[in-house]
Amino acid sequence: MLNQLQECEDSGIPYALVIASGELESNCVKIRDVQTREETTVSRDSYIKELTRRLNSMSTVNGS
Repeated sequence: MLNQLQECEDSGIPYALVIASGELESNCVKIRDVQTREETTVSRDSYIKELTRRLNSMSTVNGS
C-alpha cells in the first residue's frame, strides 16, 4: 500500500480511500489526506459526501 500512497503523492492526488478487511467488517472507509497523512474514518454511507465536501473546500481555498 505504501507504493500506491507514494504514487498518489507524486501525482498530486489529495485524498486516498483505504478499504481493508477491518473497514469492510465495520462498514466504514478511511479517507487519507495524502499530504498530511491524517486519516479519518467515516461510514460507507457517508464517504462520498465527506470526500466531496473536502474537494469542494480545496477548490474554495485555491480560488477555483
